[in-house]
Amino acid sequence: MYKKDVERLTEVLLKKISLKNYMGAENVEVDFSEKTEIRGKNRCGKSTLMNAYFDVMTGKFANGAAPTNICPVDENGEEKPVKEIERAITLEINGIEHEIGKVTKRKYRKGVFIGNETVYILDGVSAKTAEVNDFLASIAPTETVAMCSNASVFFSALKKSTADARKAIEGLSGFDIERFCKENAEYQSIYEMTAGKKTEDVLKQLKKRLSVENGELDRLNVELDYEQRRLDRSDDSDLQKLESEKAVIIGNIDSMENLKETLNISIDRYTYLVGLVDDLKKKMSAIEDEQKKAKNEKIETLKKTIVDIDADIDNFSEKVKKYNESSEKVFGEISSLKSKCTELKNCHSIMDAVQYGNDYICPKCGRGFNSEEIEVVKEKLYKEKEDTLCELKDKVDILESAIKAETDTYLDFNKKSNEWAEKVFDKREIRKSLEINLEKLLSIGFEKTEEYKTLEKRLKEAEEESSKLFESTDLWRQVTERISNYKVDLSQKESEIKAIIRDTENTEKRIDSLKESVKKQAQKTADVERRIDMLQDFSIAKNTALEDMVNRKFEFIKIKMSEETLSGDIKETLRINVNGVDYFNGLNHGDRILAEIFLLKGLQDMNSIRLPIWIDDTESLDENRIPDVSRQLIVIRRTDDETLKVCNGEE
Repeated sequence: MYKKDVERLTEVLLKKISLKNYMGAENVEVDFSEKTEIRGKNRCGKSTLMNAYFDVMTGKFANGAAPTNICPVDENGEEKPVKEIERAITLEINGIEHEIGKVTKRKYRKGVFIGNETVYILDGVSAKTAEVNDFLASIAPTETVAMCSNASVFFSALKKSTADARKAIEGLSGFDIERFCKENAEYQSIYEMTAGKKTEDVLKQLKKRLSVENGELDRLNVELDYEQRRLDRSDDSDLQKLESEKAVIIGNIDSMENLKETLNISIDRYTYLVGLVDDLKKKMSAIEDEQKKAKNEKIETLKKTIVDIDADIDNFSEKVKKYNESSEKVFGEISSLKSKCTELKNCHSIMDAVQYGNDYICPKCGRGFNSEEIEVVKEKLYKEKEDTLCELKDKVDILESAIKAETDTYLDFNKKSNEWAEKVFDKREIRKSLEINLEKLLSIGFEKTEEYKTLEKRLKEAEEESSKLFESTDLWRQVTERISNYKVDLSQKESEIKAIIRDTENTEKRIDSLKESVKKQAQKTADVERRIDMLQDFSIAKNTALEDMVNRKFEFIKIKMSEETLSGDIKETLRINVNGVDYFNGLNHGDRILAEIFLLKGLQDMNSIRLPIWIDDTESLDENRIPDVSRQLIVIRRTDDETLKVCNGEE
């Protein structure tokens, strides 16, 4: 809601509403007067008239909802196939009549609805949407028209945001916060602090800060009390007691130091003997090490020699194996040659024993040979026999020569094998001898030399003397340990004495610091409390002044701009009262209707405009109680009338 820039009264009267196919109204035309009462049962069209008015004037229904579902429906709830939905209003604005029509054209394609098109008519002429909007804006902004014509719009806005509703009322009332603060200089700083903020939010922040500051102040006071009590509990008796204990410890240390000095002579001799024993043991150990080293060197030499002999044995054995394998191979070849030679000799013997008779038969034709032929054949056969015998003898000679050669090789391999076998035997005998020597060397223990025996004697004497002096050293150690313990105790006592002195000094300094902090924190807390008090005073004064200015614009009702909470805080609000009764809490229906009428009248006065006032649900209000507010009243009343009934003036 906005205040008009030019303080010029604009008076608007609703003269007529014409409807065609608008919601449930197929063809309705209603005239209006200064006071019009619309009667009838539910769903007879009362709200349709009011919605149509606000639809044209603001583009929304009376309740602020978008104007949907305006197409009429049949008994089954189905939309009727109408082509145009019309609503028009006739207004008298400052004595001049104007007609504003709004037509919704229903578009169909092949019998299927595809959308709406809205066109406007202004004073009988087709007009663009922008032209109509400009015309309506010349009367008042649409939100102003809605809020000043129907109380439910104002209350909806109030429920949505009390702060916005307050701001609107404050602006319309003419209340100037800056001027108020100038006239009341003590509030100037508070106004600057709350500029652009809700007073409640600032107050919450300050109280939150106050809680923090009080908490800090409490903490400092608790700590100060604790430190003060600590200082009060401490006295000189603790310090005197510690000084006395310190003196006793110093006396004990002096006594022990005198006793230690007496024991030092024996300790020096004992120390010398301990060093001597250690030196003698080192020399004896060196002799033992030297002897052990020589023995180990001999052992390592024997072991190395044995390893070398083992290597020779392995090498010689490998050669024996090699010659034995070669000997066996040659032996096999000799056997094979002897077998072949024996075979040839047998053939020679058989062939040499062959004799030929006189009854020779041709092997081809089977006939017998004559005597002359027989001799020729026999001569040929004997000649072949001699040739064969000679050939066999040559082969035997060759084989026997080969056998002899192979036999010589065989004997040579056997000889060499035996030679290497003898070497293996000799090496093994030597190894046995070395192992015996090694075992003897390993079994030999340490042999004391004359030098070693002399050192051993001196060691025994030194150990016997040091043993006698050991008790003195033990006592010396005990005395030394006690001195050390006494010194630890002395250091602890001195630390405790210093701690008491230091703690006392620190506590006194801490108390002084805490006193200063408490003083500063108390001032900070007081500053916040002062700002809270000033803010509460400012809020009360501001809202009181605002209420006075706002309520000048209203009759019958009172606008309350602030209230006190249970905690005692001032909360900025916006409440409407009738004789002290809150509109939303306890007010009867009739007084609520009257409150709405006077609320709308006041809002219109604030905006320098007179508009039709629509009042619904008035059946519980006596007609005689409806006041004359010097502007058009349109009263909607639920009755038993079956059809819509409009009464202008006297019924």
